[in-house]
Amino acid sequence: MKGARFPEINTVDGFDFDFCPVRKKLKARYLALHDVSFIDKGVNPLFIGSPGTGKTYLSRALAWRACQANRRVVFVSAARMLNELHGAELHGALERVLRRYVKADLLCIDDFAVLAMDAAQAKLAFQVISERYDHRRSTCITTNRIFKDWPKVFPDALNAQVIAERLTERSERFIMDGKGYRDPRD
Repeated sequence: MKGARFPEINTVDGFDFDFCPVRKKLKARYLALHDVSFIDKGVNPLFIGSPGTGKTYLSRALAWRACQANRRVVFVSAARMLNELHGAELHGALERVLRRYVKADLLCIDDFAVLAMDAAQAKLAFQVISERYDHRRSTCITTNRIFKDWPKVFPDALNAQVIAERLTERSERFIMDGKGYRDPRD
């Protein structure tokens, strides 16, 4: 659990599935992941949708459950991971830092493909996702952008497409397009 570096602990019993119909609809599929067998199958839980809809909360709760099942978990924001990898690359320590992200049983990347990436960051994101894909390791992401909008974030549209394909090939997608807790229309 220490290695996961949770900014805070979220548990599934603290999530209000009755808050909106979208949450009710995904509840059974989401709870089925809590037996953590998806990790052995290399399935990628993908939480896609508007801000404030619970994507990060659900990914943290799932990561916490994986820790309880004695699985190696890393939970990190996309910006932090890419900055850490870029710094390691500059200082000749890329392989060591990359290993932490690639070897985890479950890597949870929060806010993936939200901020624009430069070519170096895109290359590092590709490297992490590709190596995890090759070894059939589960990668959980949260993102506010649907896949067709990823070329707006990546400097190379092909890079965006390949990363999206590798994440979605073996995935469980949760589209969180319902009402959010932080909805400005309320």
